[in-house]
Amino acid sequence: MGTATTTESQYTVGTLVVDIFDATGKNLLWRGVAQDELSDKTEKNVKKLGKASDKLFKDFPPGSAKKK
Repeated sequence: MGTATTTESQYTVGTLVVDIFDATGKNLLWRGVAQDELSDKTEKNVKKLGKASDKLFKDFPPGSAKKK
């Protein structure tokens, strides 16, 4: 028989969800989602949040990205 090794590791995943709605029709216009592993250090998490939100809104509004 073979052997197996199990390793346990714990981490926290942070998820940022941004929904933009049409206020009059209450329809979802756009949704962006970003995920990353969180740190114990607040400063590091703030930097990650900034990078994630920049990436999230890079091509917003939809159709604004230049086509190649």
